[in-house]
Amino acid sequence: MAGHRTPVRSARVTAPTDRHQLALVASPPRIGLPPADPHQIVSAGEDVLYLQCAGGDLTCTVVIEHHAAAPGGITPPEGAVGEPDAVSEVTWQINSGHLIIDNYDLGFDPVPDLGVSPGLWVVRAAVWGRDAAAEIEEQWDEQLATDPDALDPDTVATPLSPEIWLVQMWPAGPDGTAVDDGG
Repeated sequence: MAGHRTPVRSARVTAPTDRHQLALVASPPRIGLPPADPHQIVSAGEDVLYLQCAGGDLTCTVVIEHHAAAPGGITPPEGAVGEPDAVSEVTWQINSGHLIIDNYDLGFDPVPDLGVSPGLWVVRAAVWGRDAAAEIEEQWDEQLATDPDALDPDTVATPLSPEIWLVQMWPAGPDGTAVDDGG
């Protein structure tokens, strides 16, 4: 695999997780997203990319990179250290270049324009901090169960998860394989 390439554009977004997942959606928000595959850490449906998070109701960090071709090696994003806990690669069909992170009952967070266009994309997602996020989630669940004031979003902030995702996207060839410019 070639060395790491600089992305065309990238964005760092923090968003609340809901039901142990984030949904990166390539279209305006809509009701009734198809279900994620709970047995896969990353799964893709048309216009929806699911990231299965260790934190169920925390605030998570996602770094999204648009690459012109396969990016080569993985460089941990700011805040992530060492090798990722998991890496998965999928092919994703999108019909809009407008990306959002849909949080189900919690609304959505827009992703800054990454210059992504409709088409078939290869997505490689890597994640760091899953064990620490699961521990914080357990503590948060205990607090929610014992402290009625913890449910008031005006007085208590949702904890920031140590779970950090890197989502790298690049155009796929007509057969769904990665485009590699040989660089």
